[in-house]
Amino acid sequence: MKTLLYPCLIISILGIILLLFLAQNSIPEIINISEIYVGEIYDKIAIEAKIIEIKNYDNFKLLKLEDFDNNINAVIYSKNNLSININQTYLIIGKIQEYNKEKQIKIEKIIKK
Repeated sequence: MKTLLYPCLIISILGIILLLFLAQNSIPEIINISEIYVGEIYDKIAIEAKIIEIKNYDNFKLLKLEDFDNNINAVIYSKNNLSININQTYLIIGKIQEYNKEKQIKIEKIIKK
């Protein structure tokens, strides 16, 4: 009985670690800005959008994103200098937030397209 206990325990722990890793690193389905609803606050989303404006602050950058005819604000907290450019398209992964009764995205990951 003990011969099966340890291998089963090890396999179970490895399975849990794998599930946690996949949950943290999975990319949600890419949607359009027009498909974002305020009711989805704190949901993780992915959008492909062009940066049309950048405002720099001490600990964060405020970005205005655009896809097709829709736009949304996004905030990215970073102490490092990010290499992001206006009129460049990026894949943006983050969570929906509400600020001053407007929806915005808190960026977790930004990837140049």
